[in-house]
Amino acid sequence: MLTIARDDQLERLREELERARALVPSIREVTAAEAFERVPVLRRDYVAGAVLEPDSREIDVDGLLQGFLRGARKRGAQILTDAGVEAIERRDGRWARAYCQCEFWSPVVVNAAGAWRTG
Repeated sequence: MLTIARDDQLERLREELERARALVPSIREVTAAEAFERVPVLRRDYVAGAVLEPDSREIDVDGLLQGFLRGARKRGAQILTDAGVEAIERRDGRWARAYCQCEFWSPVVVNAAGAWRTG
């Protein structure tokens, strides 16, 4: 994994590198030239520095999320999508939320808007 930074982001990049070293000993700073060598399509006017984690791996994010959804449904979870919440409060040990003129009661609420939230 290669994390890049503009000139104005270099200090933050180095701070994050120091934090990451505690968890990922192989992570290291690389020069902009080395970043361009590894990823030639990078804009040379944009990249001032980079951090490389050579041992990172890919993950099938959709597959992982679908697995979580299957597991949640198997355990009785109700999945609502595109559900705007107008209000939320806790009463008698349960969460109440108003949605489109309806009320739902649940012991657990998960906000999973995440990266796909567009509105």
